[in-house]
Amino acid sequence: MASTSNNLSLAVARGKTKFPQRPINADKFLIGSGQVCDLRLGGPTMPPLHSVIHSDDSETWIDALVQRPSLVVNGEETTSTKLSAGDQLQIGEFEFVVCDDETSVTAQEPIADNSLVDEDISDEELGHLISDMTAEQLVDQLERDLALLDQHEAEEQLGVQALLHTVVERQINTVGATGSQPQLAAPAGDAQLIQQIDRAIQALNQFSCDLRDRSEKMAERESSYAEAAVTMLDLQHQMAGQLETLIEQISVMKSKQEPVIRKVA
Repeated sequence: MASTSNNLSLAVARGKTKFPQRPINADKFLIGSGQVCDLRLGGPTMPPLHSVIHSDDSETWIDALVQRPSLVVNGEETTSTKLSAGDQLQIGEFEFVVCDDETSVTAQEPIADNSLVDEDISDEELGHLISDMTAEQLVDQLERDLALLDQHEAEEQLGVQALLHTVVERQINTVGATGSQPQLAAPAGDAQLIQQIDRAIQALNQFSCDLRDRSEKMAERESSYAEAAVTMLDLQHQMAGQLETLIEQISVMKSKQEPVIRKVA
């Protein structure tokens, strides 16, 4: 186990948090936005389960369970690698340094809150943003938002599937080590399995709630875009009518001035 054999921890090098150093104190240290994670990271693109740190004999490894945001270790994008004190990790906008009892790190300028936060803009900010956009820009923005939502849903599903896979893998390893069937496991093993399943269920429930909330917000934003587009079209029609009236007035003024000019000539 990494926390007892190596005494490793993750120090937040970039990203604001109340707890700048997190000890890796679990057999499988879960990282993601889900409530069951040992290290929770905020952001609209962060899946419920992004990666897991685990021990293999005397070595500590980190495995990425989703493709995005990418896992970068010491400047190289990877899906699985061994960790040692001094290694630098990057997940999205967050940066960490692997520390032991003899190493420490100084945090850089904070760029994000290292907690599960809603980074959607407020209604007032959205109103100002929409007022400065053309109808074509509104349509493009809506398409980008819908694509981002689809991507987020897909990555959250991958994260939940990875968490369930971790639970099943743990049970298989337990059965293989004891040589017994799941229904004949010791009470302590049953309690551990139940706890793992509860964590998976919590992740599924959280995923469902997050998906519902984001769908509602996307529907509200889509409605705002549609209303703004209609308003802009009305304004364009009004401006076209005013411009047409102005052209007629100028034409009338010119027609009145022409006889005077000819008479003077």
